[in-house]
Amino acid sequence: MIDSPEKLQSVIRMQFRFIKNAAASLGFEGNKNYQRFRNTILGISRDYQVIYALLKKFPDIDTDAIWKIEKTMLRNSKLYKVK
Repeated sequence: MIDSPEKLQSVIRMQFRFIKNAAASLGFEGNKNYQRFRNTILGISRDYQVIYALLKKFPDIDTDAIWKIEKTMLRNSKLYKVK
C-alpha cells in the first residue's frame, strides 16, 4: 500500500528512474504539465487528472492518506475505470 508521498516517489523512481520520465510516460509532457505532475506526486497539490493517471498505473495508492480524497469518490467518476 502506497500511503505517503515519499513511498509514491520511491515507487515511481524505481519504475521510471526520474519523475520527468514518469510524467512523459503517463502523458504529461511539457513544462506546465510536468509541474502539475510533480506537485501532485509531492502531495503539494491535488490535480485530479494526474491522480487518475497514477491510479491506473498504481491501483494500490491510498488517495485518502496522500491527498485527502476518498478513492470511492474517484471510482464513481466516468473517467476512472479501474477494477
